[in-house]
Amino acid sequence: MKSAPSHTMSQTLTSTSSRKANKRNTIRHKEETLFAKESQHHFHEPFGISTVTFFEGTSNVAYEEVYSHIRERLRLVLQANPWVAGKIIPGKGGHKVLWYENRLTDALIDEILDLEMDAGLAASITEQTPYEELIKSCSSLCVPSGSVCMEKEKRICRAVIVPGEGSNTLSFAFVFSMSHVAVDGHTYYAILNMLADATVMPMSSHRKMEFEEHEDAFYGREDYAWTRGLAKQKALFWGKQSRKKGRALAYYVDPEKIAAAKRSAPTHAGTGADAAGLEYVSTNDIITSYFGQATSARLLMMSINYRGRGQRLANIGSGDAGNYEGVVLYDRDGFASAGKIRQSLQAGMPFRRTGTKSLPGLCGSCRLVSISSWAFSKFDFQGLGVKQKLHIPLANVDIEHAPMDYGIIFRPQPDTLGVLYIGKRCGVDELKGQGSVLAGTIHRDMFPGTRR
Repeated sequence: MKSAPSHTMSQTLTSTSSRKANKRNTIRHKEETLFAKESQHHFHEPFGISTVTFFEGTSNVAYEEVYSHIRERLRLVLQANPWVAGKIIPGKGGHKVLWYENRLTDALIDEILDLEMDAGLAASITEQTPYEELIKSCSSLCVPSGSVCMEKEKRICRAVIVPGEGSNTLSFAFVFSMSHVAVDGHTYYAILNMLADATVMPMSSHRKMEFEEHEDAFYGREDYAWTRGLAKQKALFWGKQSRKKGRALAYYVDPEKIAAAKRSAPTHAGTGADAAGLEYVSTNDIITSYFGQATSARLLMMSINYRGRGQRLANIGSGDAGNYEGVVLYDRDGFASAGKIRQSLQAGMPFRRTGTKSLPGLCGSCRLVSISSWAFSKFDFQGLGVKQKLHIPLANVDIEHAPMDYGIIFRPQPDTLGVLYIGKRCGVDELKGQGSVLAGTIHRDMFPGTRR
């Protein structure tokens, strides 16, 4: 029997070696194919979901202790959720892939967590910094766009401690950022809470593709098509062309006004159309209804977390990481009261506004408004001897040329609620007018335009 030619033996050995190397690489890393909307829409956003939180020491705590505490928490988070340190790589069919190692090293932690000692940068990240300037200063510390992450092999998560300046007690800002390609608000705040004092839990980064396959049925095919169609793009285009300059305003939510609104809202014990089977109205229902009316919206897009909503979504739970969110569209009749918003959600899938008015077409005008909730948690480092002073979302929009009005519900402090407004159409009079559920300005230096 003749022996194989030497070049064939070489190819065989190379092939065997490659298979062994691929097997080792499979053990060392994993890959998860991302949703189409993650691979396309979220891929080009300027920077990731990001917040900045300001803390002040309540005891003799050094920066080294703060850094060591957060580093240890990050280590625990990455041990349970190695995908948090992942990277975005190209996949098949236009989909992007979340790639991550299965082993944790100190070098990997160092890529994510940083102690920023640039005095000039620290001086521009304070509670007194105007909001637009704050975003610009923090943006260099945030996870960049998905395209930049992929091109430059950046991690999808970044955490930065920025020491305060000119204080007799310890103070610092904590900037935390995750790529919207990989996470939604629910996932972001779940990980952020784990870095504080919440129990560290594993979250699955494996995408349940049946969610995306049937997403158009979750809030109606007509509404789903509108959010991806030309009529919406036209509304955004003309909104951006407006000569008015966008602004950012922020107010606390008045808990007494919310309580009064809940007491007066018709429920199953009440009368009228709004009362049909309603068990309650939520704080979010009340704020959303108010916001749509205050901004005189023609169409309001309310973000919704689909996890666990109804039988068809029962297999998607709080432990599933990824963009399992969407929007519900409300016209003026649909957001006329908190009860009507609750009615649309309580009715189940498809989650649609009440009423039968048609959606705006290409020939009509449309004042488009968006509202979302970032009030997922009471993020605080309680066990570290520091007190949270202010927590602020870093809006991922061009404020000056905002294409529509945005509302973000969030927690400025662990036990308070606030609304951040970004847009061109509203001022103090509209937001604080009759029927408003808002109270005082969150921070007059950061949001000077909120003075009345």
